[in-house]
Amino acid sequence: MNAPQTPPTLALRHDTEEARLVALSGDHVGQVFPLVGDALTIGRGADAQIELLADDISRAHARLARRSDGEWTVEDLGSRNGTFLNGMPLERAERLRAGDQIQLGTESLLAFVVHRDVERRVMQLQKMEAVGQLAGGIAHDLANMLNVLTATLAFIKMQVDAPRPDRGGMQESLEESDEALSRASDLTRRLLDLSRSRGDVRAFDLGESVRDTARLCRHAIGDHIALEVECAHALPVLADSNQLHQVFVNLIMNSADAIGEQRGSIHVMCRRKAIVTATSASVANVAVVEVTDDGCGMDEATRERVLEPFFTTKPSGKGTGLGLATAHNIVTRHGGSIEIESEPGDGTRFRVLLPIHDPHAADTHGSRVLVAVSGERGEAVCQALTGAGYTVALVDDGPTAVREFERAEPRFDVVVAERELPQLGGVDVLSIISRLDMDVRSVLLSAAGADGVDNKLRTLGCVAELARDGDLGELVEAVERGAGKR
Repeated sequence: MNAPQTPPTLALRHDTEEARLVALSGDHVGQVFPLVGDALTIGRGADAQIELLADDISRAHARLARRSDGEWTVEDLGSRNGTFLNGMPLERAERLRAGDQIQLGTESLLAFVVHRDVERRVMQLQKMEAVGQLAGGIAHDLANMLNVLTATLAFIKMQVDAPRPDRGGMQESLEESDEALSRASDLTRRLLDLSRSRGDVRAFDLGESVRDTARLCRHAIGDHIALEVECAHALPVLADSNQLHQVFVNLIMNSADAIGEQRGSIHVMCRRKAIVTATSASVANVAVVEVTDDGCGMDEATRERVLEPFFTTKPSGKGTGLGLATAHNIVTRHGGSIEIESEPGDGTRFRVLLPIHDPHAADTHGSRVLVAVSGERGEAVCQALTGAGYTVALVDDGPTAVREFERAEPRFDVVVAERELPQLGGVDVLSIISRLDMDVRSVLLSAAGADGVDNKLRTLGCVAELARDGDLGELVEAVERGAGKR
């Protein structure tokens, strides 16, 4: 793929505080390196101010230096695999201009940018691309709405001149016109939201925003593609709604492109999920938005690069390669992440995770939980629940669980028990405990878990049966439901 041309308007003098390197490929793709000071070394050694960990990078590979006039230069430091500027090997120090690309070795590619200006231009370029994708379908729908208004005006004009005007027909036509105007106004508002470069950071319902985005995209994708949105619960986030609107336009339109001219479907699902950190020391509630299509899918090599700037699988002239890279940048700036699942011929699922902002959420922290789970898994469950703010007691057999519950003061709010407890099984433990306290709620853990809770367990106050060694975030969510129902 050819290196992008640098627009003449970007070849400007740059404030040293604004100059940065952005990794376009390699192990550090997407990472930004501010250029601070008068000289910086790029290399694999700990002494390098810009450290790259690729195997083909020398310990001291290249040097950046700021001249007295404020311009930056780059030179190779005798590296074994060479340094290249815009595809040409460096033989001496060369001046850098905004947009220049520095290649180190075979895999690491860095762009020299005047950060704020270039980022703004890239975001606006991608936004124009997204609006262009929507334009054809929107123009068609607006034309249909104008046709309704034209027909209504013609009918009313005819009725005004008639000896006996059809008042009922006129009223019906006016109502149809009012509906068409409302749809046109709503469509225009959504398009203006997308075109704005930046909005205010505010709290809003992400699910409603996603539904709004899907309605806009519906105008741009063909009738051969079914677009479904499933958002069961409110998902409050604190973010720039215009930028997130752009993210989901990108993902939905990318799915439509993957389906192409064949019949297919795009399913957008919004939900809330509790995620346990890698250390299991704390639990975070996140909003999850999944955009799933049954299009062509991607192989592993494409999946690894699909979020890189300027990478595209579309034919020349059909895309800039900025859409998904911009979406990734926006989501990352909001403290979130994007996950990708895809196989050739099996479609693609993009999963966006963003922090939940819910200052008025019900406070279940401080609730008491009895955990009757043996071995190391019991300790992991305790750590996850403690990280979520619960007061936890751990036992490893059935009789001890019953005794602990009987003498506890105050009583436990939720009991987590595994089916195969030593001496007294988990179901028997829940049966005894429910007779001691009819209001207690419980979560049962079994080898494989279950899709639902059968009637017997439901009468014992059980809210979920989960896999013993499954996702701890799902277990925390189940305990939260139990604590909220007590």
